[in-house]
Amino acid sequence: MSKKSKSTDQDKNVTAFLIGACDVEIWGMTGSERAERLARRAGIDDIAIGGSDLEPDRSALILRTDTVIDESLVKSLLDHDSLLLVTVDGDHATAIAAHVPADMLDDAGRILRADSFDRDEAAKRGMASKTPEELGGAYNTALRKRAAPFIFELTEDAVPAIEQATFDASYKGVTDFVTKWVWPKPAFPVTQFLSRRGVTPNAVTTASFVCVLLALLFFANGHFLLGAAFGWMMAFLDTVDGKLARVTLTSSKWGNVFDHGIDLISPPFWWYAWWYGLENGNTTVLWTCMWIVVGGYVAGKLLEQAFISGLGIKTHMWQPIDSRFRQITARRNPNLAILTVFALVGFPDIGYIAVAAWVVICFGFHSVRLVQAFLAKRRGIVIRSWMDA
Repeated sequence: MSKKSKSTDQDKNVTAFLIGACDVEIWGMTGSERAERLARRAGIDDIAIGGSDLEPDRSALILRTDTVIDESLVKSLLDHDSLLLVTVDGDHATAIAAHVPADMLDDAGRILRADSFDRDEAAKRGMASKTPEELGGAYNTALRKRAAPFIFELTEDAVPAIEQATFDASYKGVTDFVTKWVWPKPAFPVTQFLSRRGVTPNAVTTASFVCVLLALLFFANGHFLLGAAFGWMMAFLDTVDGKLARVTLTSSKWGNVFDHGIDLISPPFWWYAWWYGLENGNTTVLWTCMWIVVGGYVAGKLLEQAFISGLGIKTHMWQPIDSRFRQITARRNPNLAILTVFALVGFPDIGYIAVAAWVVICFGFHSVRLVQAFLAKRRGIVIRSWMDA
């Protein structure tokens, strides 16, 4: 049987062994490079190509370089001792990766190099085995969706299908309607293009920040359609940088802070700049709307934090209605869509009033849901995501 252990402590005493030298490229990196990135992102700095020497007090993470493994599976594998990750196709099983103590390294290596896998033989040698579904589960907390973790055999012919599948897997399940339905098709070839040229996610995020500033400038000067164009460019690049980071395994703490910082700070400045750029912005109605839109953004964030702090999950993850409402709730992209439509027909001021009304409606909806969730908790109902049920 495998048993749980803390990967944060374990990783310091783990050596990663890469089996094979796959030079087939996916997302601008070879199979061997991807396997090495997987190990390093799991906190393992000691990487061995082949070989079988390992100190007795260390464990081994063994990865085949001719496969594309979901990053979540590697992290889960490190939480178990003496475990093999296997795929099953009908009656045929194949060992893909392993985490084993030093005295099992040779046996595990032979099993991973074999063409087929015998579960009973592995058990005799003290190694348990799990499929991706058994090890990783079906709910991805980070991406807020139900999705089985993936494993693909990496061959030249399979690259297009694997890139499409890993790109699709990098998308969050619960997000706004633009990100979910509009951006995927154009974002895929752009992400491919950038990955093959070694462009980093942080470079894309920097470009999106430039778009933020240009949109702000044009909004404040009453050039609403030009500002909207740069606003949508920023929104598109905000999608691309995240996908690029996930598919190339190059996300970083700084990149995450930079990206989310821009997402968090830019909207209220945009909404203020739009009001500032209106010729009749000083009217009582529009001045009130400015406070509703800008203040409502801040209040909405505080309400979301109250849901997380008090109930342990994000407000749009609780029940299906919350996830569906997330597609249209008054956040950056839905608000920008409203403003763009009204600017196109020559009524940027009416668009601003419409956004203010939508902010009030959405705040009311989320406030009611917060109260309902707390009342449900008081009745002893466990508050968790409907996707994790």
